[in-house]
Amino acid sequence: MAPAMNSMKHPQRRLLAAACCVGLALGGVMLWLGLLHDPQSEFHLADGGVDYGYCLLVFASWALSGALFTMVVLGLYLLLRRWIAGR
Repeated sequence: MAPAMNSMKHPQRRLLAAACCVGLALGGVMLWLGLLHDPQSEFHLADGGVDYGYCLLVFASWALSGALFTMVVLGLYLLLRRWIAGR
């Protein structure tokens, strides 16, 4: 029971872990969809290769955006929960 109580003392760690997981999942899904549907050949080069720099840019931008949005939403949830519990 000690690890469960330890995580309850530090909800920010759980918030950060959840935000990272959501960000990585969102970045991966968006990169996968971009590679599948590439009508303007932004991901694929003329010689048939893949532009890994652009793939990294797309993945990182979606992962960062998803993680930041999740951190804001979960942070507001924690503040609201703490405010309601303090009433």
